[in-house]
Amino acid sequence: MHLVKPLFFLCSASAVMAQSQTANAIVSGAILIGKDTTQSIDPVLVFRDPKNHLTAAASIVVSAANRVSFQPTKKTPKTLVPAFGNFQIKLASFPGFINSEVSESSLSLNGSFTQFEKEVRDANKDQDSPIIARSLRDLIPGHIKDKGLKKWILSLLVFKKLEGTKIQIKLARVTLTVLSDQTHTTYIPKQTADYSTGILEVNSAYLTASADKWASVIPIVKVRDAIDFLTSPKASMADNFLAEPEYDASTCGGHRLPRIQQDIFI
Repeated sequence: MHLVKPLFFLCSASAVMAQSQTANAIVSGAILIGKDTTQSIDPVLVFRDPKNHLTAAASIVVSAANRVSFQPTKKTPKTLVPAFGNFQIKLASFPGFINSEVSESSLSLNGSFTQFEKEVRDANKDQDSPIIARSLRDLIPGHIKDKGLKKWILSLLVFKKLEGTKIQIKLARVTLTVLSDQTHTTYIPKQTADYSTGILEVNSAYLTASADKWASVIPIVKVRDAIDFLTSPKASMADNFLAEPEYDASTCGGHRLPRIQQDIFI
């Protein structure tokens, strides 16, 4: 089954919440497709100059995540569940994002991780499908100590830089059953899983016109740091995962990450 709707991800806030409530755990990831053309991280210029709008989009996404406590680097997959629906709703409500169509389909899984990747790749046959399929496969936990965690959501956020100044934010999600054996090693049982993708277009004209407003309330976050912030650590698959108390205690590529503070933008 393959449905296409001119709405963001799901048809309503209640539908988004219902999907997340059926899951026991969520693993989050994020990637960049294309080249980051950001030339300045001055807050006003980030929002005013379209060349910097990829950084603006990353900053808005992290702001939305913090606003609803969707913090994959600090929370376990189980405790991340309550904020997932609110995170999607918060993103869709930002006035500088234009809601695009959503695609929904079913994946007939036979238990093979390779076949899982192929099913995802074939569900949406576009140029991004291979990297999205591999990235979603990489989100499948390797070990689960809590056998009560069976229904999982694999959530991937894609920052995409197209030609010119056009920017998209794509969200891909698979809802499926993941089980573990006596050694806590995971496997995918034969099943029909749900797969959804939704796209938000960044309204560059709006960001430019309202640069002063948003620069004053949204902390600037580089794309690389936003990807790190939105990606669940592999260690969190275990039930003894201890979240780091401060996000800026981590490092990325040898440099210290900035503290990403709570903020209000809507």
